[in-house]
Amino acid sequence: MPILWDEGVESVHINSVHIGRAVYCANCEMITDSVGDKCIICGSKSLESIERMLRRQNGYCKIA
Repeated sequence: MPILWDEGVESVHINSVHIGRAVYCANCEMITDSVGDKCIICGSKSLESIERMLRRQNGYCKIA
């Protein structure tokens, strides 16, 4: 759920995605919480789980 707050003159929009649901699209280079096998931004099937990417890079990744 987006969080909005007023920081002086500008408003800041924050959107968060749980790492277990976050996917990276190699086509449009966006990180989203797309469900299924297609990117919700561009429709590509070139999705990779962020959690899996981190586990591979670090050998393991503890998810809270």
